[in-house]
Order: sequence, then structure tokens, then C-alpha cells
Amino acid sequence: MPWDSTHANGFSTSTEPWLPSADRSPSETVAAQRTDKSSWLSRYRRLLAVRSEHPELWNTPAQWIETGSGTTRMVQRGTMVAVANWEP
Repeated sequence: MPWDSTHANGFSTSTEPWLPSADRSPSETVAAQRTDKSSWLSRYRRLLAVRSEHPELWNTPAQWIETGSGTTRMVQRGTMVAVANWEP
């Protein structure tokens, strides 16, 4: 996610950064989304908080659960289960 909508999206002050970064609108940046509780940045931060609050999400092996459906997938880690629509 770009930091801001300045040159190189705030990642570099160089006239030619070593990694290209396409221009982004201000609404797509951390600077704009920082205080918006419904933004993608806020959602991602909430997901990171859940992950850190539940160690079983990162320290137990994942087990795929058979769903019998062509588009639904389920994975379990400890007592946590995630269900996703897996459209090709």
C-alpha cells in the first residue's frame, strides 16, 4: 500500500527509484486511510490483531477440511476455522 500520493508513492525520494511504483490516487494511500475505520488499511490492521491474539493461527499446522463443494474451501488451525469462496 502506498504511503502517500507523492512521487514514488512516498517510498523513495530518488528521481528514479529502484522499484517502480505506479501513481496512486490519494484515497488509496496510508495517509488517507489511517483514520478511516472502514478502509482496507484498518481492516488489515484488525486482521493482524486477530492473528496476534490467537497464536494457534500461526503456530499449529493447517488442515484442509473437505467441503464437498466445488467453490467452497475450509482450513482449520487449532480451534479456528476459515471458510472461503474459492471461485476459479
